[in-house]
Amino acid sequence: MPDPSRVSYSSLRTFQTCQRKYYYEYVRRILPIGRRLALEFGSSWHEALSAYFKTQAVQPAVDTFNAHYEDSPDDTMRTRQTAKRMLQRYAEKYPTDSIELVADERWLELPIGSIGLYVMKIDKLVTWHGEPYIMEHKTTSGYQGITSSFLKSFKPNLQLRGYAKGVSTLVDPAYRSILVDIAWVGRGEPKSGEPFLRYEERVEDWELVEFMDTAEIVTAHIGARKDTSFASYTPDWSRCHDYGGCPYRPLCTAAPSIRERIIAEGYMEKPTREEAKDVVE
Repeated sequence: MPDPSRVSYSSLRTFQTCQRKYYYEYVRRILPIGRRLALEFGSSWHEALSAYFKTQAVQPAVDTFNAHYEDSPDDTMRTRQTAKRMLQRYAEKYPTDSIELVADERWLELPIGSIGLYVMKIDKLVTWHGEPYIMEHKTTSGYQGITSSFLKSFKPNLQLRGYAKGVSTLVDPAYRSILVDIAWVGRGEPKSGEPFLRYEERVEDWELVEFMDTAEIVTAHIGARKDTSFASYTPDWSRCHDYGGCPYRPLCTAAPSIRERIIAEGYMEKPTREEAKDVVE
């Protein structure tokens, strides 16, 4: 059973979206094997970009990625070769980057009233054209690439508001703007969107207030649960096809007698603190 007093963007969002999904991910603590690889690729991409910002050179970034990621026969798209091509194209798009790295990968714990802690992992604190930004890396493997409809998912966005509240409260009040750095993972060219895009978002005072209100209410709901059995986490069938399909749908559509076998064959134990970061599929 997860500690109800320690929450993250992912756990709050999942609880709001579908309690059955919350049960599998945060009570049973299982992840589909394919999602593990996506998370590892995204994490390695973050490390590679840190090397690129420090050196403004592609090869150190490639070497850093390779030091953090191993190819798997379970995923022929997310490979070291794919990352190398991505880094080369990223450098072509941002050849003389004006980003200065201030801090790299910080964990923060923001108090939520008196009932808990909101745990977050900040990718980077940077200055961009001389202004302070919280930098958030996202990777997506959607076949269309980075489209306008994809960007709509960032406004309103509980995660970005949480970053702004956490950093401006615990680190420096000057950090109120988010720079979302998005990369498409795929072969060739995306169908209609862009392979790379940067999206800038300024978080206003009222958004910080609403973030804290939402975080406190949902955290209270999670902490108030007395029954933690499987049946008590009701599913929301309307969300089964969000973002290309819920990764736990095979379990929800299978007979109870075979669910444990499906878990053993296609899922793995969720790594500690994995809930603090996300990969957009």
